[in-house]
Amino acid sequence: MAQILKTYPRLNCGESLLELIVDQIKRKPEAIAFTWMSEIGRCQVHGFSCPTIADLIQNNPLDKINR
Repeated sequence: MAQILKTYPRLNCGESLLELIVDQIKRKPEAIAFTWMSEIGRCQVHGFSCPTIADLIQNNPLDKINR
């Protein structure tokens, strides 16, 4: 493993990946809801907001219909 990392260093791989994900979130925020990227959006992108599964359950319009 050490030889592999010496030959192919990661060079801030984590930071670079996070930057790419944040860029995608900023460009297409409507595509992020209910994906693993929504958590990154909430933590890394100022003003980012999207519904969660809990939001949908708690605001289910069918629960408001009198039966």
